[in-house]
Amino acid sequence: MNRLRIQPVFCILACLAILIGALSAADNPTSRPSPLKLAEARALLAKAIAPAAKLNDTNTKTVKKLITELGAPTWKVRENASKKLLEFGPEILPLLNESAGHKDIEVADRVGVAIKTIQAKVEDVGTELNPAIDLLAANGEVKLIGMLLELLNHASLSGRYTAEYALRRLTGQNFGYDSRSEPADRLKALAKWKEWWKKNKSAFTYDKAKIEARSMVLLVSNDRGKMVTAVSLQGKAAWAKKMRTTMYCATGIGNGNIIVGFSGSPNVEEYDLTGKSIWTPRNVPNASGGVFDIQRLPNGNTLVAYTHNGHVTEIDAKGKVVWQMTGLRSPTSAQRLKNGNTLIAEHAGSRGIEVDRKKKIVWQQTGLKSPIDALKLPNGNVLIGEYSGKRVLEVNQGGKILWQRMCPSAVSGVCMLPDGNIAITNSTEGAIVLSRDGQKVIRKLLAHNGSWGKIRLVPSAVLKRNPGKAAPQVLVPVPVIQPPIQIRRAAVVERL
Repeated sequence: MNRLRIQPVFCILACLAILIGALSAADNPTSRPSPLKLAEARALLAKAIAPAAKLNDTNTKTVKKLITELGAPTWKVRENASKKLLEFGPEILPLLNESAGHKDIEVADRVGVAIKTIQAKVEDVGTELNPAIDLLAANGEVKLIGMLLELLNHASLSGRYTAEYALRRLTGQNFGYDSRSEPADRLKALAKWKEWWKKNKSAFTYDKAKIEARSMVLLVSNDRGKMVTAVSLQGKAAWAKKMRTTMYCATGIGNGNIIVGFSGSPNVEEYDLTGKSIWTPRNVPNASGGVFDIQRLPNGNTLVAYTHNGHVTEIDAKGKVVWQMTGLRSPTSAQRLKNGNTLIAEHAGSRGIEVDRKKKIVWQQTGLKSPIDALKLPNGNVLIGEYSGKRVLEVNQGGKILWQRMCPSAVSGVCMLPDGNIAITNSTEGAIVLSRDGQKVIRKLLAHNGSWGKIRLVPSAVLKRNPGKAAPQVLVPVPVIQPPIQIRRAAVVERL
């Protein structure tokens, strides 16, 4: 009898131990991996930069035979042929394309699936390569930089962007390489990269802080549910906190605290690791309709978007206004850039703007449909989420729309992940991850549960939150999404 009572408790404790262990591992990216994992990481990079495989006569005959077997009378033979084809890489795409319009519907359908599956692997190499890059960098693998330089020549945009982002992050250098530019322009920038590496290879060391910056999680706000949820980049929900009233935005800082924006007063509040409110600046303006974005700045001040009050304000620890941009038409997002400028999305003003410290507009994108969020990307472009327009789009500094994705409902938040992919929120799909160009839904982070607010990339220290004995009600367990849910029917994407 006692044994029957103990077993469920043991199972619960075991599950908690596994979850805590997983979160601890995520929060310690520089812990030394096993030799096998390092070997796998090296192999993945080597495979990615290797010349494209070519089919020999034997493999060509094998592939053609497998394509024929896709129309076999027996289901088991057809299924086995489909699996065998997927063991090959993009080198078999020409043969598959020849059979794409096969008169046998079964063959045509299975060939179509094989083509899409293989192409998806090629176009999304970043998902597989980024963990390998992190492991090698954390272990001081100097050869990694040279391999990343080779990866800049990858056939897919995903491969090139992965290398571009990693090189900039790990070295702090930027030689004008743009993974989207023409081959001739990429080669010129690559030559500069290689020249720099030749001169600096012998003295190069990794910046530990840059490597640890990869240890990030997402903080998602749900205004209707009055909930803030922490989710790993792989789609594992760690905890959720029920807030005291409606809120539209939350962010996290290096010590694990979170800062939340509310309506009314106090409209800005910071919570420590136990869930206790430790900062509520009372001297700030009253937020009549709510704070829609909030950012803790490197100088310790806080940037706040007072949407219905029409201003973006920087306040110090005492709530004193130290900078303010007034006369705005419903600013719903504000991002302080490294150059000191501020990027703002004007919801009612139908535009996104960048202003300098003197409040002069130095860039703007007009003609938007109720922009709700805007983010400056590492390549200088701007990612924008529209509320009434129901789309996510990327524009360059010249105002050209590079791509757009139409969503099933109003977009409320956009965010770029360390691997270059994009996380967004909308009230139909919930929180999801898109490929770099918005064309593919990679995984679902949180299911739809009412309307949504901002989604922000924050330090993994927020995973250390512990309600403590004084406030056990603060944290609400959230089911772990494992494995990540794949959405087969992606929303329509229009390329311009």
